[in-house]
Amino acid sequence: MVDFSALYSPKKGNVKAGKFSTSHFNDIFVGDRTVGYSRNAGDAPGVLQGQAIDAIIGAAEDANLSVSQTAQLLVIIRHESGFNPDAATPGSSASGLGQFINATALEHGITNANLWDLTTQAQAAVGLYVLIYKHAGLYFNDTSTAALYHLWHDGEYNSLKVGPLVGSVGYNQVMKNAGGDFGLESQFKNIL
Repeated sequence: MVDFSALYSPKKGNVKAGKFSTSHFNDIFVGDRTVGYSRNAGDAPGVLQGQAIDAIIGAAEDANLSVSQTAQLLVIIRHESGFNPDAATPGSSASGLGQFINATALEHGITNANLWDLTTQAQAAVGLYVLIYKHAGLYFNDTSTAALYHLWHDGEYNSLKVGPLVGSVGYNQVMKNAGGDFGLESQFKNIL
């Protein structure tokens, strides 16, 4: 196992309760693996963040992603869940490493039965990454981490309706939200 501890995510936010009926925020922690301290992004022990990173790298290798692509995916996942596979938002059904809403989760093989399974989440994240990478190149001629994150965050089909990616309102809002996480891409590549 490679030591990624310098790139683990700190806890993000301090949300205490789910507000929507589709939210997984109040789901009970289950399973036989280490669990996060809470449903907040980044609020997971280092050992669990390391297991999440290893699962993502393994799924990326199985899909023949390059080192650069794997680094992009790790940056996106770090931003979305802080490598906490138990993360969930109270404002929607978004949950897991990739913060997939229920519809996206189903499209990528995540069901209620395997919702909190680390391997399933990593494979689904790679599956979505491959899809948005293809669409970002095809429709926008832009496979930068920022472009990929925009498609990830806003949903690829919603983003495709926007038109030009850079400069769109959705893109600018997403990039403001992303903060400094994208600066970590080169650090991930160096370690990989």
